[in-house]
Amino acid sequence: MFETDDIPDLRIDRADGKLISLAQGYEDCRIEIHPIHVRYIVEQFGLIETSDPDTAKVIASFERRLSALRDRARRQAEMLRAAGNQEHLAYAEATVAIADEYCADMIREPRMAYRSEGEK
Repeated sequence: MFETDDIPDLRIDRADGKLISLAQGYEDCRIEIHPIHVRYIVEQFGLIETSDPDTAKVIASFERRLSALRDRARRQAEMLRAAGNQEHLAYAEATVAIADEYCADMIREPRMAYRSEGEK
């Protein structure tokens, strides 16, 4: 049997053995949804990885490419810092900050596609 959870002002339980019933506050404020809708919602909000293999492949590709771009921006900033090129360093560091922000919501960190000179 499905466990009933009590969250303030929200009651979750099985409606008819298949559907999930959500009631908030008053009993007349209730919706019933199929479990597949719950999965769809949490996938759309990025709370779990998608169950669709084609979508997962596209997401992995974007994450890998974005990580590579971020790593290259970091390396460029390191090279400008080492060369003492202050004129372009601030722009490169700002680009790194933007890339870090774009990568912040990744579900998993992809394998590094770019390695700096000292790494094996």
